[in-house]
Amino acid sequence: MSLKNITLFAAAVAALAAGTASAQIVTATGTPNTTPALAEITFQGTLTSALQLTITSGSPETTLNATNTPSGPGVTATGTVDFGTFSTVNPTVSNGVAVRTTSGTPGAVVAARLLATLTYNGASNGSVQVTRTDAATTVPAGNVLYADTVSVDWTSGTAAGTALGATGVEICPSGNCASGTSIPHEIGIFLPDSQAAGAFSAVVTYTATAN
Repeated sequence: MSLKNITLFAAAVAALAAGTASAQIVTATGTPNTTPALAEITFQGTLTSALQLTITSGSPETTLNATNTPSGPGVTATGTVDFGTFSTVNPTVSNGVAVRTTSGTPGAVVAARLLATLTYNGASNGSVQVTRTDAATTVPAGNVLYADTVSVDWTSGTAAGTALGATGVEICPSGNCASGTSIPHEIGIFLPDSQAAGAFSAVVTYTATAN
């Protein structure tokens, strides 16, 4: 590169730097004792809406293990609560709470104490609904229960909670959750004495919306 070209290149870089510097300065002028100097700055951006539902353990008795936490919207987050091995006659579990039923059909209820927290922006009304979404092969229909408090008296079997099915149960107080609302609750599973020994499972799905 010739000396002339180098000089022209350096001059162009200097001019660009000077232009950038001047673009970062807003200068106003006025006259002392007569006219004020006025500088008006506009601050702008674009706000996007977001919706987040978080399910956490609601007490030391329950451990919830996350198995999939998605990085984007529209993907189901998953987790498990493993009650361990127990009998309905002496229902002592390693995770959650267990109660022997003493009225109605004899058996036991095992329950997880959970906390659902809904956070959102760009909307004014929030909703969280819970449905049962498994095929009810190892836990009969009507035996997966929602209770809107913790420390539920489960000794009456299925009578203490709301049976979960394909129709969603709204868990927001008064049907509307403000952003930041946390909802303590229990999910219980009733296992009658007549149920065959072996592994069991049931799946519930929380669906959060805001508008």
